Amino acid sequence: MTSLRLLILLIVAAGVFHVATEPVQAGVDTVTDQPLDEYRIQLLDLAFESASKFPLDPFIKDRSREQDKVVAACFELDQPQRALRYSQQIKNWRRGACLADYAFYCAQHGQTKGLETYLNEAEALSMSASLQWRRDRVRANIARTHLLLGREFEAKQMLAGLEDSEIGKIEAVRASLSSADDFDQRIATLDSLVATKKFDVMKNALESATKLYDRFYDDAVRRQTVRRKLVDNSVTMPVMFRVDLVSELVKIALAHEDPDTATQVLDEVMLLFKGSNWPAEYYVPLAARLAMLRGRCGDREQAREQLADTLKIYEQYENRFLDIDRSDALRPIAEAYHAIGDRSDALVIYKKAVEKGVENPNARPRAVDLSATCVSMAVNGFEPDAALWARLRQIHQGLKQPW
Repeated sequence: MTSLRLLILLIVAAGVFHVATEPVQAGVDTVTDQPLDEYRIQLLDLAFESASKFPLDPFIKDRSREQDKVVAACFELDQPQRALRYSQQIKNWRRGACLADYAFYCAQHGQTKGLETYLNEAEALSMSASLQWRRDRVRANIARTHLLLGREFEAKQMLAGLEDSEIGKIEAVRASLSSADDFDQRIATLDSLVATKKFDVMKNALESATKLYDRFYDDAVRRQTVRRKLVDNSVTMPVMFRVDLVSELVKIALAHEDPDTATQVLDEVMLLFKGSNWPAEYYVPLAARLAMLRGRCGDREQAREQLADTLKIYEQYENRFLDIDRSDALRPIAEAYHAIGDRSDALVIYKKAVEKGVENPNARPRAVDLSATCVSMAVNGFEPDAALWARLRQIHQGLKQPW
């Protein structure tokens, strides 16, 4: 790094001046927000405003973490300019991670003009982070953008010294960019990483292999090769991770409009799930997500039965849940009911989740749950009725001391 560039980055990190304090104007040289229903935009705004209610002192970490989640939802909904506006209101190192994510989104969509501004600010903010894992999180986000743009040298500079836990983002990009000629090398790399027996290394390798599964989905032989590797190499990993890993294969099959394969893989997931003894706080949200996948595979009746059973389990063990965890357990059930077309049941569960989110007398968990519920409805395309809108806004207005 040149001394001039280092000086500039240090000045930015110190806050002497701030790069990109205003979002760039949408035009031919920038990515634009895609059309989105007004109610979903309002939900995103309410989610971000709720997260932003946290006093900076002493809750900057909580505030920034929840703001970051809303930014991620914006990218998921193809709202990059809204994500950028929100990102620039984050007051700690997470702003750097979000700006790097914005640059990555732009690179994915073929817009590279002005990216250096965001990458440089992200790098400066990484230098201001007090803990290594925070610096590594930002630098990994920057590195994947360089890699996507074919800048191997710059990517390697960002990757130097990173913790194993952050390398997975880079490996996922490499997998998604693989050509047929690279396939054998990618499989060999997967084997070598798994052979280390290091948890973070294995986790990253297996997660990146799902990108390889997606990349070569239309090649049945290569797809099956990756699937076998994933199943065989994950047997020593925690069951929760294995369930999440194979669930990702179900989602990929559905994205490729292959419900038969998705159903087959989902049945494998269910064997893993049913073969373990889960505490209720883990069982309920995971069972709801699997029911949603069952519905997306086309079996709505079985999905509905699974959801009814899951709700009974929640009600049976509700008192064992911490009050700050009850809304987290209910939201996936609401999402699943909505996904299978049962709006009335989804509305009932969303309303229950909202009320459970205010059982704690402190504003901090209330703000977290309110923001998360708004994000859930925005991402899943669930429009609140008038009563639910009024309750959401009432809770938002009531976010105040004690935190």
